[in-house]
Amino acid sequence: MPIFIILLVLAIILVFLGIREIYYLSSDPKREKDFFPHIHHKRKPIDEAPAYLPFSQFGGTINDVTGVNRTAVYGILQITSEDELRNALHFAREQQLPVSIAGAKHSMGGQEFATDALVLDMRGFNHMSVDAKSKILTVQSGAVWHHILEYLNPYSLAVEAMQSFDLPTVGGTISVNAHGVDYRIGGIAATIQSLRLMLADGSIQTLSRQENSELFQAVVGGYGLFGIILEAQLTLTENLSYTEVRSIIKTQDFPAAYARIVSDPSYHLFYARMSTTPSSFLKEMIVYVYKVAGGLAPVKPLEPAKLVQLTRFVFNLGRKSYLGRELKWWAEKNIEPLLQAYPASRNQIMYQSYAYLKNNLPHNTDVLQEYFVPQDQILPFIQGLGDILQKLGVVTRNAEIRTVHKENILLDYAGGDWFGIVLYPNFNVDERDMRKVSEAHSQLIDLAQSLGGSFYLPYQLDTTKAQIDKSYPEFGTFLELKKKYDADLLFTSEFYKKYGTI
Repeated sequence: MPIFIILLVLAIILVFLGIREIYYLSSDPKREKDFFPHIHHKRKPIDEAPAYLPFSQFGGTINDVTGVNRTAVYGILQITSEDELRNALHFAREQQLPVSIAGAKHSMGGQEFATDALVLDMRGFNHMSVDAKSKILTVQSGAVWHHILEYLNPYSLAVEAMQSFDLPTVGGTISVNAHGVDYRIGGIAATIQSLRLMLADGSIQTLSRQENSELFQAVVGGYGLFGIILEAQLTLTENLSYTEVRSIIKTQDFPAAYARIVSDPSYHLFYARMSTTPSSFLKEMIVYVYKVAGGLAPVKPLEPAKLVQLTRFVFNLGRKSYLGRELKWWAEKNIEPLLQAYPASRNQIMYQSYAYLKNNLPHNTDVLQEYFVPQDQILPFIQGLGDILQKLGVVTRNAEIRTVHKENILLDYAGGDWFGIVLYPNFNVDERDMRKVSEAHSQLIDLAQSLGGSFYLPYQLDTTKAQIDKSYPEFGTFLELKKKYDADLLFTSEFYKKYGTI
């Protein structure tokens, strides 16, 4: 579409919407998303907590970032020390309370909380230190990646693997074995040297591939069900300088383009974003590759994202109309390259909080979903993906491709060097739209599995136990080890309550 037509259409849209609507679509959110407010407690919380417990909330509810999983809890503790954790576990056993472990709550299916649970909010448990010579970060589990990147930057060091946005906690990332944009590394499991874990009785064990390896393989990607991750030792890499190489290609040409990327050792970071606009839905994509541009990046403060409100405005237009989705894709192809300067450091590239995704739209939210397939099955999966989404009328705000690798952990989602396809469906919070998204998720799991692939567990609890067992053949062993190391089933979640007791 010619640029003058796009600009004319944008001008017409702005005149039509008016100042009030423009402000509404671009303004910072006034509060977190929160739906289904009428939740009843099965058990009445205590009126007054012991002084040694750092309660920030008695009773009440908790929710995740989607706003659709509001859950009544016994209370929430703001944890800052190991002593507070031991006291909390003692109190929970004494009161016969289940315990759940929460961080930034970016998992989206109740993996961080359970009805009437005592919830441990770990975000204040966030000390970190670095051995610059050995390139090892020692970090408590409540630290968020945004602060870790800022901490490492003056040392000219960077993380090897983390998810593509920087607001989750380290403990949450390890508990889902999240992966990121360094295609050579994949998930965070590959970078973990050791963990310290507090078990249900308050004792502490050190876990690694060599020490307590059975428990290590269960805890990494174990959804907080075996104990409380206290601390992790993670390998680091140099904070190199990169230049971005963007290519707009037909989706059918992606396998050949990816082969060229991985054959060049100067390319370190990669992802591909597919079109979700009606005129080219999943038919073209932007491939983002980051090529080493010299040595260490200059040491300078990391810069926040620019033009957040304008980006939110364009993104929200895409939530409201087909024309808005066309405008969004055009902006990604033509405007986005103007917003970042290169070369840029590895830390700067990973310093992404995506504040523009938060909005004031009522009765509307987004969820993440992800599927994994062998690399030679990527095109058949994309074809089936398009058929399913269009048949069901599911609006997808984003669709990206990443690289994942097989890991020696129990709940491993990759059978080899596979691709992950990350979706960001948008929907109105009503029965009709939620049913459509759930049905799409179920069908896409079946599609991935028919191609020899699997799916990711940290999202909505729409899957069946049979689908879990097919993608995670060690799930039964995982549940047996849960009973071995947490015999009283102290640690729980809505995820475990649904799938761990079937």
